[in-house]
Formats: sequence, C-alpha cells, structure tokens
Amino acid sequence: MAKRKRKTTTRDGIIHSYRKLSQLGKDGSYIITIPPEWVRAHDLKAGDDLVMAANNIITVAKKS
Repeated sequence: MAKRKRKTTTRDGIIHSYRKLSQLGKDGSYIITIPPEWVRAHDLKAGDDLVMAANNIITVAKKS
C-alpha cells in the first residue's frame, strides 16, 4: 500500500494544510474540513461560531 502524503505541516509556528473544496448537497453550498491540529491550536470545538474574511487570502477565526 502506498504511503499517503501528509496534508498538514507546521513550519515557523504556522500550520499549513492542503484541503479540497467539496460541494454539500445540491443547494450550491461548499465546505472544507479543518485539520485537528488547527482546531486544537485555536481551542475550537464543534458548534463554535467562526468568522471568515477573504480577498486573495482566506482568514478563518473564532468569533469573539
């Protein structure tokens, strides 16, 4: 069996992760998954509200 490539790495204190964009249902919504390392590093849990800002870079943060 071929070894899978790691999709998440930590470099210079920054978590780098590669994810695929997936479509959810037929209503036109899309999803990405968040790696467990990122969830732990930012003290998140299921049900937390997140805020997303995007231009050339997408930023996701816990809603304060």
